[in-house]
Amino acid sequence: MLFTLAFCVISICGFTQSKDIKTKALNNYVDFTNDCIHGLTISHLMLQSFNNEVNKYVDATDGFIFKNSDFGRDIYSEISYYEHRGKSPTDQYPIMLKEGGVLGADAKVLNELTTKIFDAAKRLNDLRFDAGSFLENNDIQNPENLASIYKKLEKGVELFDQIYTLRNELDKVVNKIALNRGLSNQKAKYDKLKATHDTLIKLLQKIRAKETVDFKTYMLRNVNATQGLKTLGNKNTAINDIYTQAVEASKKANRFYTDGSVPKSQARYGKFYYYYNSIITSYLNTVGSGTAFKTNKYIESQDINQVKFLELPPIFKVLYPRKLVSSDVIVSTDSYIEAIPEKLKEREITASDHTIIVDSQIFELELSDQKLLDGDIVSVSYNGDWILENKSLEKEPVKLKIQLNQKGKNFFTLHAVNEGVVSPNTMEVAYFYKGKKKRVLMESNMKTSQLIEVILE
Repeated sequence: MLFTLAFCVISICGFTQSKDIKTKALNNYVDFTNDCIHGLTISHLMLQSFNNEVNKYVDATDGFIFKNSDFGRDIYSEISYYEHRGKSPTDQYPIMLKEGGVLGADAKVLNELTTKIFDAAKRLNDLRFDAGSFLENNDIQNPENLASIYKKLEKGVELFDQIYTLRNELDKVVNKIALNRGLSNQKAKYDKLKATHDTLIKLLQKIRAKETVDFKTYMLRNVNATQGLKTLGNKNTAINDIYTQAVEASKKANRFYTDGSVPKSQARYGKFYYYYNSIITSYLNTVGSGTAFKTNKYIESQDINQVKFLELPPIFKVLYPRKLVSSDVIVSTDSYIEAIPEKLKEREITASDHTIIVDSQIFELELSDQKLLDGDIVSVSYNGDWILENKSLEKEPVKLKIQLNQKGKNFFTLHAVNEGVVSPNTMEVAYFYKGKKKRVLMESNMKTSQLIEVILE
């Protein structure tokens, strides 16, 4: 009964919006793409699961594992995944192409982009069955088979990246067409919703691209845009729901910037991967009834003659077993760090007056308590990854072998867990440069964490 009612609402909204057939045609492309992205959730989950399954053979580690039989064969044809729309992407596709004809020459570009997105999405759906079948029928202990399955998983990375690029191209085309049409229906309200969406998308795109130099500026724009929704709220439940989700998205983006902590289960993926996927899943996309999904439903329900908002596809990243990556060498989970962070776990970061200069990409360092043995407990991060947590360095030094990223920034951060008897917490970092042992002192207290940059000569 509820499904029938929802379907009727969608149908009625679609009918009233059809008074402007060009806007309706544009929104067909947005709806179709969002539903393709919605279907990617299953492909993403399955490829991660297969990655865990393969690594388990090598590392004997645990990780969630699903089977293709847990889900449908053709994600893009099964209506059960698209009850919010009332039809599957396979059903939507010919309707979208036909109704897009009212857009004239613009339809050709839109058809090409959405067809490519649909093709890549279906190839990802096929890939999960290809990978699953390969695992069932081949001995993964065989090095050649192991290499083959990782090659298949890496193809998944390419397809997810391809869909992301195509989605961004589509977004530019749709917005350009809408701008040229000069739609004015409920524009003041729509502009506030769009500002909230656009600023969140910009933050997510920067996280995905690992661009953090001006992140703070864009974060402030997002917060201001989100606060602008409050004037629309009052007792409007739909707007208040959008506002609540948008606030949570802003908070999560702020945690990425000021803290960067990642759950242990996600640590190997790194903070950029974790925060991007977490925010789109929980606060933006259909799968989590996020801001884009809720806003689009609101646009329908209020018969707002404006263009809807596009969601974002997830990132997929292949993790390789630790035994295949030198297990005694610490490698940054993120291969490129653009900028030095300003905060860590809500504390200001102060830069050391010194730098660590080394002459080899892989080098050893030794961490020890430098002053009075007074109970100092510290945590140490390397390029945002916690390599020591809640550790006392009083009894004996900790020796680590580090591999630097070839591009971007490399740095260590000392984070005080307590201050011992005598403040501040101190740590001596010893390393070799051109055969000579060098030492540098780092200090941290309960208000600030200290960062020291590492430079490869």
